Amino acid sequence: MVNSIVGGQVITTLSDGKCPLVVGVIIIALASLVIALLGYKFVHYFERFSWMVILIIFCIVAGLGAKNFVNVPMGVGAAETASVLSFGGAVFGFAVAWISLTADYNVNMREDIPRWKVFGWTYLGLFCSLNFIEWLGSIF
Repeated sequence: MVNSIVGGQVITTLSDGKCPLVVGVIIIALASLVIALLGYKFVHYFERFSWMVILIIFCIVAGLGAKNFVNVPMGVGAAETASVLSFGGAVFGFAVAWISLTADYNVNMREDIPRWKVFGWTYLGLFCSLNFIEWLGSIF
């Protein structure tokens, strides 16, 4: 639902308001439904390649925004502590949202793989992707 609304907002913004928000949300929701109805293997196949496009887009965004990146010194005090804890909570909440999907990405592993490898690959995959997005967000 959140992705459909944000996707609809992106479509509205990219169309300079010519496409109403409701239509954009419906377009994203229907596209998601079609992809989901194509089946589990298709979703895995789709995501095997779609991450490359997203990575390129994020790199372009970082490159275009790099001129605005400024190293602001971190102050001390209760307000700064609250800001750091709030950001940490946002990072945690963003990462925790993926917990329900983790098992979906491990179904292609053999059953005899040690637990530590399953944990390690899952953690590494989430850590790399989520940290890149969170760092980019905190820089902006």
